[in-house]
Amino acid sequence: MSTKSQKQHNLSLVVYLILANGITWLLWLPGLIVGLQKEYVMPNFDTYHLLFETGFENSQHLYLSIAFFFGVYGPLIGGLVATWMDGGRESLVEWWGRITHWRIGGNWYLTALLITFLLAAIPVTIFGLIGGFVPSNLPFAYILGLLVVQLLRSGFGEEPGWRGFLLPRLKARFEGEKYIWVLGLIWSIWHWPIVIIRTMSMLQDVTLPQMVITILMSLAGNAMSLIGLTYIYAWLYNKTQSVFLSIVFHALSNMFVFWLSSFLAAPQAAGIAIALMPWVFVIFMQKRLGKENFPGKTN
Repeated sequence: MSTKSQKQHNLSLVVYLILANGITWLLWLPGLIVGLQKEYVMPNFDTYHLLFETGFENSQHLYLSIAFFFGVYGPLIGGLVATWMDGGRESLVEWWGRITHWRIGGNWYLTALLITFLLAAIPVTIFGLIGGFVPSNLPFAYILGLLVVQLLRSGFGEEPGWRGFLLPRLKARFEGEKYIWVLGLIWSIWHWPIVIIRTMSMLQDVTLPQMVITILMSLAGNAMSLIGLTYIYAWLYNKTQSVFLSIVFHALSNMFVFWLSSFLAAPQAAGIAIALMPWVFVIFMQKRLGKENFPGKTN
């Protein structure tokens, strides 16, 4: 690669990170901050049902929720602009081709379905046996609707950026599995506003040092969980070259975590176990297939 091309790739990476984080944070932060102060519920896969029940408090709540809803498209917009910077129309056609590459064999969709189900079902079952199960008050039609929304929002809003643009470029830059750790950390940083403010919302009557330590622990836990998940995404992508599969996997992950947790008497108790499950799967797969095959090389 020429020096000029390398500089262009470096610039496109910087532009991607600025747009992916900047757009998302710009649209998320007002709703999160005001929501924390006024106890507004922001629309997310685990809060839509609350908004259906309570509605919007006022016009301010509505406008902030609309902005928050579209904040998730920062990675998509960043991937679009940065891909165009890398190679113009030709790069955009190739990028879009991987996003819409859905003919990969039904076995891969079944694999994604099974993995996402087990990642949520195993810890939910364990904590249900310990703390008790309850009937879920979520109709199955709502869960199907949630899956569709997640395909169009979190899946399509994020994956064309993280897996469609960033993953192959980081993989070309770093040796071995380093690109997974870098991508997982970047993906975690993108979530910082939600992690920080949600953590703060659960803290009461704590000192400033205690709050800072708790927030740092939450950020570290989120990073490690997403790095583990990134191993799985990388394996699926390396085997199929399909960003579309990543979109499906993302939507199924969010749907199963939320749905299955609704059967727990104390759903918050299973949170840490659910966050650790990607690493359980990674360790299992690397022992079974070998580190050279998981996440493996691009087919």
